[in-house]
Amino acid sequence: MTGAPRPSSAAVGGASPDVVVVGSTNADLLVQVSAHPAPGETVLGRSMAVLAGGKGANQAVAAARSGARVAFVGSVGDDEFADAALAGLRANGVDLSGLRVVPGSTGIAIVTVSADGENSIVVIPGANAATDADAVRAQADLLARARVVVVQGEVPRDGVEEAARLARERLIVNLAPVIALDTEVLRQADPLVVNEHEAALAARRRGRHDRRRRRVRRRARPAARRRHPLARRRAARRPRRRLRRHVRRRAGFIPRARGRPADALTRG
Repeated sequence: MTGAPRPSSAAVGGASPDVVVVGSTNADLLVQVSAHPAPGETVLGRSMAVLAGGKGANQAVAAARSGARVAFVGSVGDDEFADAALAGLRANGVDLSGLRVVPGSTGIAIVTVSADGENSIVVIPGANAATDADAVRAQADLLARARVVVVQGEVPRDGVEEAARLARERLIVNLAPVIALDTEVLRQADPLVVNEHEAALAARRRGRHDRRRRRVRRRARPAARRRHPLARRRAARRPRRRLRRHVRRRAGFIPRARGRPADALTRG
């Protein structure tokens, strides 16, 4: 999917940006209700507001409010929600020269909050799906000049991995939501930002990845080096046999050297 760059709201100019965020930007539809509806139930809401959101946009705004020079690489649609999604970035002086406008819907998050504070969220990625490797590669110079590159899991995997490849200094990976990424990207992260749930999911995926790699290596091993299952079991027993022999020798039941006189083998 192709799209035209969005005019910048704040020019970083010739200076290198402190932070480049490659990620999502959404319009959040915040609905207040007394209680969440059960499946099939209709309830009346108390209020509705349209707010700027998206993990990537929120992180860019937070960095800008901390005083950093921030640029944002992402995508919005050509619909009425684009301006709402970009409001926070514009208000905080984030450079939007790396933003693209693509045909279709801007990313939307429908957030329902009950009176007791519990929430449910439905995210429609929309234009965020266009922030792929090609879109990120088009901003290679911007990423190469950044002191810090920040990525999340709300844009396509190839876009995240391309951003990691183009980062020259520090890479921060916020693995939320958890998506499958090349192991080298996770190793490059400084730091890898996850909560307890995300850490468990990432560890399980890493474990499956490592097991698959071991299976591939075993299949690739030359046939001459492969052991028969019976041979592997015998090899596993050898250390136990050696231990039993050592214990019996210490107890005096096995001679330490061959050819010794028979009386030397008796106990006591």
